[in-house]
Amino acid sequence: MKKYQCIITITPRSKGGEVVEASKRSGAQGGTIVYGKGSGAAETKSFLSGLLEPEKAMVITLVELDKLEKVKKGIQDALHIGEIGKGIIFVLDVEDVVGLTKIDG
Repeated sequence: MKKYQCIITITPRSKGGEVVEASKRSGAQGGTIVYGKGSGAAETKSFLSGLLEPEKAMVITLVELDKLEKVKKGIQDALHIGEIGKGIIFVLDVEDVVGLTKIDG
C-alpha cells in the first residue's frame, strides 16, 4: 500500500491556481483549492475604522511519500513561501485514502 502525505498551502486568494500548477510541475497530480479569510494578527488591517481580513486560498495536495520534498520545494520556490505575506506550507500525515484515482496521460 502506498503512503501519502497531505501538503496544505495557504496563500493570498489570487495565488491558489499557481500553487496547483507548481505542484503539478513538481510531480503531484493536482490539488483542491478552498477559499476563506485569514484572521491572524498579521493578517488583519484597519481601513476606515473597520477591519479587513484578507481572503486566502488553501490548497490541499495529496502526494506519495517519495514525492513530498520535491513537490513542497516546487511550491515554495514558485510562490516564494517564506517571504512575509507570501503564505505558509505545512504537511500532515495521511492514515488512509479511499477513492483516489491516478490519471495517466
